[in-house]
Amino acid sequence: MPPFVFSAKIGTRLVKRILVDTGADSNILFRGAFDKLGLRHDNLQTHRNGVTGIGDNFLKPDGSIVLPLTIGTGNQKKTILSEFVVFKDSTAYNVILGRKTINDLSAVIFTKFLLMKFTTEDGSIGIIHGDREIAVECDNTSLALQKRFCDVASIFLADLDARQDGQLDRNQRETWRNYK
Repeated sequence: MPPFVFSAKIGTRLVKRILVDTGADSNILFRGAFDKLGLRHDNLQTHRNGVTGIGDNFLKPDGSIVLPLTIGTGNQKKTILSEFVVFKDSTAYNVILGRKTINDLSAVIFTKFLLMKFTTEDGSIGIIHGDREIAVECDNTSLALQKRFCDVASIFLADLDARQDGQLDRNQRETWRNYK
């Protein structure tokens, strides 16, 4: 089942490759999309949490910014103000929407049908369809990036091996014994 990926208006521009992640606490806006929205570093506020975890990696955000988010079109839309945590690292996605925003939109997601229903500004029910083709493309790109990161990390960790010729010196043996 591909992830739920769709497009929405953030600020004044249409942003594609938005991933809905019901497990995420925060909304994440990656730096490439931040720059394409015409935003500047001095628009950022200091993010209240110094370090945020994504997967097994811990990254320091560049900051945060509050922007209008509009889902849907015409009279079947809803606009809310949402806080986005900005990271300079990039992924296959431009934005990750977390559960607070999903709740603020009064949205319900049907992953099997790649469908999101939400309460519009006039109180009716709006529908957004996920983009299956883009979702699969992003998922494949994410897997490739993850594999490349794991390969680089394992090479890096292998380079950190303190043994020379397969032997630990006396201090290293003592440290290893205390660690175990």
